[in-house]
Amino acid sequence: MNDRKRLFLENLKKPVFIYATFALNIFLGAFLVFLVQPLIARYILPWFGGSRSVWSASMLFFQIGLLGGYAYAFGLSKFLKIDRQIWAHAGLLLLSALWLPITPDASMKPELSNSPAGDVVILLFFTVGIPYAILSATGPLYQHWLAIWRPNKSPYVFYSLSNLGSLLGLLIYPFVMEPNFYLQTQTVLWSAFYAIFILISFFMMLALFSLKLKEEDQKVSNQQEETSSGGLWQAIVKNKVYDLLLWVALSACGTALLLSTTDFMCQDLAVIPFFWIIPLCLYLATFIITFAGERFYMRWVWFPLLLLIMQPLFEILKNHYNYEKGDLFTNIFIYIFGMFSAVMVCHGELFRLRPKAQGLTLFYLMVSLGGAIGGFFITFIAPQVFSDYWEFPLSFIACLVLAAFSFLRSGGFSTSEHSHGSWKEKLPPIAFISILFLGQSSFFGHKFLEFRSTFTENVLAKTRNFYGVARVVEEGRRSKKHRYELIHGHIDHGTQLREKKKRKIATTYYSQISGVGLSILRHPKRLAKEPMKVGIIGLGAGTLGAYVRDLDEYIFYEIDPNIEKLAREHFTFLNHETSPPKVVLGDGRTSLERALTKEGKLNFDVIVIDAFSGDAIPIHLLTLEAFNLYQAHLAEGGVIAVHISNRHFNLEPLLYYTGEKLGMNSLLIDSRSLKKLAIRGATWALLTNNQKILADKVIEKSLDSWKKWKDYDPIVWTDDYSSLVSLLDD
Repeated sequence: MNDRKRLFLENLKKPVFIYATFALNIFLGAFLVFLVQPLIARYILPWFGGSRSVWSASMLFFQIGLLGGYAYAFGLSKFLKIDRQIWAHAGLLLLSALWLPITPDASMKPELSNSPAGDVVILLFFTVGIPYAILSATGPLYQHWLAIWRPNKSPYVFYSLSNLGSLLGLLIYPFVMEPNFYLQTQTVLWSAFYAIFILISFFMMLALFSLKLKEEDQKVSNQQEETSSGGLWQAIVKNKVYDLLLWVALSACGTALLLSTTDFMCQDLAVIPFFWIIPLCLYLATFIITFAGERFYMRWVWFPLLLLIMQPLFEILKNHYNYEKGDLFTNIFIYIFGMFSAVMVCHGELFRLRPKAQGLTLFYLMVSLGGAIGGFFITFIAPQVFSDYWEFPLSFIACLVLAAFSFLRSGGFSTSEHSHGSWKEKLPPIAFISILFLGQSSFFGHKFLEFRSTFTENVLAKTRNFYGVARVVEEGRRSKKHRYELIHGHIDHGTQLREKKKRKIATTYYSQISGVGLSILRHPKRLAKEPMKVGIIGLGAGTLGAYVRDLDEYIFYEIDPNIEKLAREHFTFLNHETSPPKVVLGDGRTSLERALTKEGKLNFDVIVIDAFSGDAIPIHLLTLEAFNLYQAHLAEGGVIAVHISNRHFNLEPLLYYTGEKLGMNSLLIDSRSLKKLAIRGATWALLTNNQKILADKVIEKSLDSWKKWKDYDPIVWTDDYSSLVSLLDD
């Protein structure tokens, strides 16, 4: 037994074992940090109405957790000796196990809130807060210990390794975890991996204890700590304060670019992990590339690329704000490549301005502080300050400005830390490049002001909150085409003609020849002049209120309180003397679930699903579980009408196969546009078993035949699985 123990201790002391445990811990910690981000955000996404801002708020929490972890690592390294650091960290690792498993409790599902972003942050703290902070501290703390053990070796390569682990964690989720495991299983699996991480960490810390650092090594450690502490004070009171400010600003700009790009893309696609992960993977890739070594970030490549990509990027933005359609994939490519180029510059400049190993924990602390500031700005400040997603173009302009200041701080194009040559030799390129970047930022700033002013023309009211951007626009003043339009993102969510005799006309996608119009007007109860009960998820301008008759009961379910305010102040569809429609604020699915529990079956004759945010698909409203809920509230002979018009995705096969799964007949109605009456073409799917509706001659004349989708397998979404890729419209 003694021989085995001695052999075990000898193996612990071997450098190869210690390096292996350091590398494995740093890699696994980063892997778990970024695996939990899409996992837990996906879990709570339906609790907040599927809003794209759930991801921004989640990212803010993760940035705060990262800052907390880095601050913890910085504090340990500055105020405790190495042995006490290890003991303290071991204790917190054990404490963090109390948070396992990290499955969110359904009792934490929020009611309607004035601050959903804050609710997301609080919910995530109680679900995964301490484990996440501990994992976030892994990289800087373990690299600090490594620098003490081997002071002559640079630990920054492990930062690149940690970002490689982060990238793998992100890619594993959409391609392995999400399609193969239920959400609750995913949280349990993550918790099991975290337990393994704790075990490996204890082996590593045991190995450090077994080393019994020699006295001269401990002196080096103490000198490093003193130098680092002195460096902090010197950085504050002397010239290095510029470095601290640039560390924070460059990191904040990188995070702002990531989140604003993701928000901007998701308003026209869908709020799913796949579209979150693409930009985040590229964001992490920039850390991997730039921190892998001095030769991997080349200013002479990335500076020109940034300037080149911004021209087409701003042209796309100009078209976007003029409501002009563009090719989806071309636009996404330019958004993504533009973000990647700008973040490469931000993180490449961070690497060039990095301190020596003694200031490692301070550097990471400032980087995480910048990330938290960038996340806080995008999540809380921008929605209050900007009426649209103006932070997206402004982040690129800020990148140009910061690149100019960073070039002034450390000029030249060499890959070494400091350019060669005298100050006079470097002065012309420094002045030229800095002026060029500042001039370009001014040029694009002017462009930004141009399309911002164009975008606000004829706007009667505008609002922005957690759920997106909405505005009321007046068109055709002093003409027969005079109308008010409610624009969400840049999609029309309701139009009302202003002539008194035309104000009750159901316009846009809700006309009398549309699928939803026919489902109401040709319903047997309507034809028999009996009162009807209609439930509508998605208010818009309240256009379907045009169909209300005396004794009818219409209930709109709307998650965004600003939409109700705009609908009531600028449109009259909700005005009815005897039977005014009721508006229930909150996520439609959550409201119906709550009603089923408290009130029982609501017996709707027609349930309408039309809750697009911009052009983004409300996935949690189109799952099998959601349709089972609609069925539970449907009266005998009722109809479920689903609006499936979309510029980018073909939702027909999804509704067809969902109808089959539910045992309901499905009808497809693709109505034409009538521009004189502000009626747009629209595609609706009707699910019903009402034989009178199925045999109705008027409806029959409006039907389109369901296509045979040879390229599609039967598609049915569930709360645990959904895939948009197979539904892309060619």
